[in-house]
Formats: sequence, C-alpha cells, structure tokens
Amino acid sequence: MSDNEAHQQDAAAAGGGPDRARWFRVYVVPAAVFQSLLIGGGYGSGREVVEFFTLQGVGGGLLGLAVAALAFAVILAVTWEFARVFASYDYRHFFKLLIGPAWVVYEATYLVGITLVLAIIGSVAGNILQDQLGWPRWANTALILVSVTVMAFYGRDWVARIMTAWAVLLSAIFVLFFLLVVAQFGPDIRAALAAAEVGPGWARKGLQFGLYNVALAPAVLFAVRAFRSRREVILSAVIAALAAVAPALLFHAAFSARHAEIVAQPLPTYWMIGLLGAGWFMALFLLGLFGTLIQTGIGLVQGLIERIDGWRLDRGRPPLTRSRHALTALVLIVSSGLLSAIGVIDLVARGYGTLAWVSLAVYHLPLLTIGLWRLRKRGRFPLLRT
Repeated sequence: MSDNEAHQQDAAAAGGGPDRARWFRVYVVPAAVFQSLLIGGGYGSGREVVEFFTLQGVGGGLLGLAVAALAFAVILAVTWEFARVFASYDYRHFFKLLIGPAWVVYEATYLVGITLVLAIIGSVAGNILQDQLGWPRWANTALILVSVTVMAFYGRDWVARIMTAWAVLLSAIFVLFFLLVVAQFGPDIRAALAAAEVGPGWARKGLQFGLYNVALAPAVLFAVRAFRSRREVILSAVIAALAAVAPALLFHAAFSARHAEIVAQPLPTYWMIGLLGAGWFMALFLLGLFGTLIQTGIGLVQGLIERIDGWRLDRGRPPLTRSRHALTALVLIVSSGLLSAIGVIDLVARGYGTLAWVSLAVYHLPLLTIGLWRLRKRGRFPLLRT
C-alpha cells in the first residue's frame, strides 16, 4: 500500500466510524516493529538481559526493567509526536528539524550503531546454527544476507507487515519458553524472587539499556505514519514500551532459576533451553529467533533506505529503485560481517555501552529540551503549556 492509499484509508475512517485496520497501524504496528528492532542480536539471545539486568540481582533486574520501560515510553512518545507534528518520517529530516546542521552527528552514530547491531546479528546466527545444526558460519551469514536483501527489495509496507507478524509469533514462543522453565524450575524461581537481591547498579544499567535501545527508534519512523493525535502517540508509546520489556522480563525471571551459571553463557536463552531437554522447543525457538534476527536487520536497513529516499526527493529525484534498495541492504550486511568475529559478549558489553552515552548527547537530551520546546512553541503539546 502506498502512502497516498494509506492516507485515503485513514480519511475514510475519519468519517466512517472505527477502522480496525487503522487501529492496527496506530497501536500494534509501531509496538511490533520497535519490539522486533530490540529482540534481535544480544537481546534475542538473552545476552543483553544478563548484561544489564540479571547481573544486578533478581530484584535489581526487575527495578532496572522498570527504569528501561519508563525511558522507552518517554523517548518514544516525544519522538513520535515530533515526527507527527513536523511530518518528518525519516531520521535525516527528523534530526535536521531537531538539531539543525548537527544532524550529521546522529547519522554518524546511527551508521556505527547499525553496523554494530548487524554484526551482532551475524555473530548470534552463526553461533546458534553452527552449534545446533552444524552449518558452517559462511552459510549462516549468507542466509541472513539473502533474507534481508529480499525484504529490502519489497519495501516499507511489506517490511512493516512481516515485522509485525513475526513479533506476534515470537512473543508466543517467549511465553511458552517461560512456562516450560516454570514447570521444571518453579521452586528455584520462587526462591530467587523471594530473596529479590538488588545490585547497586540497577538504575544506571536500566537507564543505559533503555537509552541505547531506543537510540535507533528514528530508524522505524516509517512505521508511525498513521497517528492523528497526541493521545494516540502517547498510548502507542506506552504499549510499545511494555511490549519491548516484556520479553526481557520473561527471560530475567527464567534466568533467576540458574543465576550463578547463566551469567557466563554467551547465548543464555539457548543454554537454558538445553537444560529443559525439549528438542522440539529448541527447533521452534531457533526458527523464531533466527527470523527475528533478520527482522531486526531489515528494520535498521529500511531506516537507512528511508533516509536516502528522503534526500533524493528533496532534490527532485525519484526514490531508489527496488534493486538499489536491495543493493543497499547487501552492502550493509557485508560491511558488518567482519565485526561478528569479535564475539557476542564483547560486542554487547563494549559497543552498546558506549553507544548509549553518545546517543544521550546527540538524541535524547536534544529531544527532551529542544524537541519539547519546539512542540510547545508549535502549540501541539498541551501538557507543556504554562
């Protein structure tokens, strides 16, 4: 569906009562696309959950998740409202309006971030399929490369639909994982929750997790074009924030059953499933996780494609052809492949931590100062009126 068709459908809905399709685009698609962006890489493998929450103790991890959810909701709400009010649906236009010529600083950060995440995706996929199926790493990388390239070829609407459907499927798999762990290790989990150990770094880690994960939110502005009001934006942002932390909450609670051992595992979720002895579920989880790694990759790639097409339109040139969209995806995947050799633990612990604080300076602080001021000045943010 083209943008014009989507706008026509929204306009028809405005005069014809509730529109389920529009409700889906407002409240489900943004949450699902944002969740898909997060779940890939270290998050999908469980490594990020261990680094930022499980290492802070069971109680500390729960508190850290609450901090992360709050950070998600606030940043997403202001980001999406700014995009809605100023009709800036790619990150280049968004940051040119937010911070003027300094927008190039975010672009540099985004390019580093996308390369890092794609490298983690390649590393995780290589480890999983090599360990479980015995596939060579080059075959795993090739499978991701082909999948992301094909989805980039078909474009924005197809990408949003696939990411939404897969997010729903993977959420069901995560719930099933948690139920299987509870069935086998329920007493251990209850004992850990009762002790509720709180480490000293839970607030910092929760905020850091929230900031670096939401730093790439402008990449998925292509999925938030249906908003009509501030109320819709805020409710959708809250839904997206809860959807984003829900898998981490399930993982963290499940990991508490084997806290001392899980912290050293490069792929904690994969290791935990091995303890369950459920081969059928391992196959199901691998399918879901591998698909989500691909969804994360295409979400980030699509964000860059939107930026390139927006730049071309500004200069009176047509968007890139489908084949050039696919070529862009191919170049990004190949260029990030070398980084995957570093390993998941090092990539998550070093690269992501640095990205969080850089993003604070070039995105979050300007958004919560300049962005809110501009929204207030525009008269579109009544909560900030004096």
